[in-house]
Amino acid sequence: MRVTVLELPARPGAVEAQLRLVEEELSRSPPGELVLLSEAILTGYLPDPSPLAERRGGPTEQALASLSQRFRTHVVGPLIERDGAQVFNAVTAPGLFHYRKRNPWYVETWAAPGLEPAPVVTVAGRRVTVCICFDVHFLENVDADVLLFPSAWVDDAPVDSRGALLPEVAQRFGVTVVNANWGVGEPRVRGQGGSRVVAASGEVLGQMAAGARRLDVEL
Repeated sequence: MRVTVLELPARPGAVEAQLRLVEEELSRSPPGELVLLSEAILTGYLPDPSPLAERRGGPTEQALASLSQRFRTHVVGPLIERDGAQVFNAVTAPGLFHYRKRNPWYVETWAAPGLEPAPVVTVAGRRVTVCICFDVHFLENVDADVLLFPSAWVDDAPVDSRGALLPEVAQRFGVTVVNANWGVGEPRVRGQGGSRVVAASGEVLGQMAAGARRLDVEL
């Protein structure tokens, strides 16, 4: 199984422009069976993307479905989802799965917590599940081969804590971790960049080079 990680620059409110970047990157060469985008990268993450929230089946999901069909892959992308009076920080792979972040970060006051457990689906013979950013600190069990980990990582430490955290998670649960993080852009904060894929052994199979937008890794 091959995965394609896209690290788009942080660019709040630029949904159509971000989707064009996805299309450009996938047009350069055929993607893997899964394409992972980072958390809330189409709308922006802070201070409050809820004015851009959409219901299920709206323009964002339609665009992701169209890209998946065109490039014969599963594009796993973010959705700021409106459901009645509530807004959720979600990730969706049209026709494959949908998941609402269960543990919004402390400053993520616009987002309601999702109540459903993470889905487990099969892609190219691998069992695949997902958690969104802060969710990673609350994992109790991962019954899958691959853990998709879209993030908008914020790290005040001088050393990126994912360097220790993701290998520990991979080894503890015996799962390959595929991380797509928000790229350097506006706003610019410590922790952007550094998307990576970590094997169940803890070995880093690939890490995004500075200034790059795409990482392809064979699992």
